[in-house]
Amino acid sequence: MTIPAESPGRWLDALADRINGLDEADHDALQTYLGESRIGHDLIAPVIEPGLRVLEVGSGIGALGHYLASRGIDIRGIEPAESGFDRMSRLAERVSAAAGTTGFSASARSAEDLDPDTDGSFDLIYSVHVLEHLPDPEAALAAMNGVLKPGGTMVHLCPNYRFAYDPHFAIPIPFWSPALTRAIFARRIEAHREVWDGLNFIGAGRLARIARTEGLSVRFHPGVMAATFARLNNDPVFRARHDGLAGRLAGWTAKGPFAGWLRAIPPQWASPMAVTLSKPV
Repeated sequence: MTIPAESPGRWLDALADRINGLDEADHDALQTYLGESRIGHDLIAPVIEPGLRVLEVGSGIGALGHYLASRGIDIRGIEPAESGFDRMSRLAERVSAAAGTTGFSASARSAEDLDPDTDGSFDLIYSVHVLEHLPDPEAALAAMNGVLKPGGTMVHLCPNYRFAYDPHFAIPIPFWSPALTRAIFARRIEAHREVWDGLNFIGAGRLARIARTEGLSVRFHPGVMAATFARLNNDPVFRARHDGLAGRLAGWTAKGPFAGWLRAIPPQWASPMAVTLSKPV
């Protein structure tokens, strides 16, 4: 039985209610991924509409893809599910069974493997916290551009490592040095070393250079960092993931006298960054 099409928040809540029997770790992971699905929907809401052919890069557990399919969106997904994210594949199976939709599927492939001869072309390509995990962002974005229709749009949300902080481990990056960071926070990083080793530490400057090479226009969205800090105060699952000194300071800043200052930070220097890449007609 397909869950009735409705607002993404209610739909995702209903989906979660249909998934039972998870252990504590899987339950917590499910809530985290569903939270990211809500953020992903907010990211693409201004540009998504029926009639578009859509590709989700890094579809994760597939929750957002199934929701969009329930609304009549022609959507496909790719998910390499590389080391460090093994839990996603089993949660994706549970989500698919609970959603009951038939219009969404995700293939176990990397973005670099996209090919217009086999994949066709898309009006909209998006990703949520994926770009920083790509082994070769230049090759991956070139391949995405290769399957993007003229006049099409890409929208991506990811950390901006110009801002010296990593949200996966909730740690600062002293002097913008991953090597120094790994030495200082060795114990914390070692517990999930495969995740750390898979980060490419992409920043706004590198992303803009790739876009220019691909002939894409670039627009960084303002206010994303302020909204993320505010989320620490109203999203308990998100707050629990960042329950360190940095997270507490960020939450305080969002509701303190510096909230206006947060909104004034140029988006190219804020983290996370949301960016729209547009292909000319």
